[in-house]
Amino acid sequence: MSKLDIDVLVSVMLYGPAGAGDEWRPLDRTEGLPPEKLPAIGTRLGRMLWRMNADNVLDPEEDEPLPEYVFERPPCELTAVEGLKAVHCYVYQSADDQERWNGSEAQGVCYWLERALTRYVPGYDDAPWGWSARDVDARLDQARAAAHVSRPPSPGAAAGVLEAFETNGIRLVSRSRTDTYPAHPEWTPQTPHHKIAHWVSSGFQDREQVQVRLFADDDGAHSLFLARRAWYEHQDGGIGRAEQLLARFGPVLVEIVRMHRDHLHPVTHVWQPEIQDAQDRALALLGDADEAWSSQDRPMLGEIGRGTVLARRVSLPLGYGTDGVFAGTDRAGVERIADLVEDEDARARIRAVDTDRQTVLMLCGIADAQDVNRAGTYEIAAPPGADPRYLLEVSVDGVRYAPAVVIAVDKVPVRPTEVHLYRADGGSPNQYPVYSS
Repeated sequence: MSKLDIDVLVSVMLYGPAGAGDEWRPLDRTEGLPPEKLPAIGTRLGRMLWRMNADNVLDPEEDEPLPEYVFERPPCELTAVEGLKAVHCYVYQSADDQERWNGSEAQGVCYWLERALTRYVPGYDDAPWGWSARDVDARLDQARAAAHVSRPPSPGAAAGVLEAFETNGIRLVSRSRTDTYPAHPEWTPQTPHHKIAHWVSSGFQDREQVQVRLFADDDGAHSLFLARRAWYEHQDGGIGRAEQLLARFGPVLVEIVRMHRDHLHPVTHVWQPEIQDAQDRALALLGDADEAWSSQDRPMLGEIGRGTVLARRVSLPLGYGTDGVFAGTDRAGVERIADLVEDEDARARIRAVDTDRQTVLMLCGIADAQDVNRAGTYEIAAPPGADPRYLLEVSVDGVRYAPAVVIAVDKVPVRPTEVHLYRADGGSPNQYPVYSS
C-alpha cells in the first residue's frame, strides 16, 4: 500500500468522517485527545500500520526497505463510506498471515474504526432499532413505489430522440435496472441526478450500444453529462479501444459506445459499420446538442512537441515518495523543484529553463526516462460548480519506475490538475495527481 493509503486510514482514525464534528473520539478515548498531539500520534499509528502491511506483502530479501513514515493529513474531508472502504482495503492487503494479524494492534484499531464508522453511514439513523410491524409495512411501501418507477416510462420529452433512432432502425427498450452512474470518485452513486426514465438499444450487450436517459430537468442531465464524461476520461486505457459519444438535448442525455474494429472479439463480434452509420444519421436528425463530447475529439488546449529530460534518478527527501507530479509553471515553482535535486549539473539545467516557454515537471515514482515524445493539454470534466480541471498527457520513452525524473516541455497554456503518462511503445497510461511545487 502507498503512503497516501496509510495517511487516509490514519486521518479517519484521528479526525473522524465528514460531519462527525466534536462527537468523534479518536481510538475510543472518551476524553478525546489534544489536537496538537494528533500528528505525532498519527505518525506512530501510521508506522505500525505500514509495517504490518509491509511484513505481509514485501520480500525482505528482494524489496527495498520502507522509507521513514511521517503522517500527513490529506487536505480533503473523508466520508464514512470512504473510511470503511479504506479499512477493508487495508485488511485485505495486510491480513493474509493470520498468526501475525490475529491479536495485533493493527487488527484492533481496524476493528474499532470499522465499528465506529458504521453509525455515520448515510441512512443508518433512519433504519429501525428493533423491528416492528410498522417498519415492515414501511419497507413494503418502498418496494411498491420502486416497482411503480420501474414500469415502462412514458417517453415525454424524450419522444423525439427515441423516434430519431427508431426511424434509422435502432430499437430502444425501457431499462428498469438501477443506474449507479459510475464516474470520477467525486461523483458517488448517491449523487441526485433525478433520472426518471432510461432506454437502451435492444442488443444491450452488443458493442454498438445506445443509451437514452430522461431527467426531471436540464440540470440533472447536465450533471450526469459531466459525470459520464469524467468516467470515460479516467478509464485506464479506455480511450483508444472505443469511441464514446455524449450528447445532451435539454433534459435528455444520449450516450453511445462504439468499439473500434481492431478491438472487437474475433469470434463473438462482427464489424458492422452500418450500425454506426445509422447512429450518426439519428444524431443528425436531432440537430445541434446543448452539450456534446466525443473521446475522438476531446477539447484540447494545446499540443506540445518533444521535451527534454533534465534530471534522472533524483533522490527525494522523506514525504515525497508518493507517486505524483510537481509542476513548475513559474520561476518560483522551478526553483522549488531545483532545490530538491542534489546533482549540481542537473540543478543548473533546471534553473536554466525559460518559464515563459517551458514548464518543468518532476515525476515522482519514476527513476529514469530517455526522451519526451509529446505532450498535450486537455480540459476535463469537473463536478458542477467546481473549478475547471486540466489533464496533461505526456509520452516518455525508456521509463524506469523509482524515485523521480525532471523533464521540461513547451509551455502549457494552463496549470494541469492531473497528468497521464504514456510509454512511447504503447500501453495504458499511468495517472498522477499534480502537487503544488
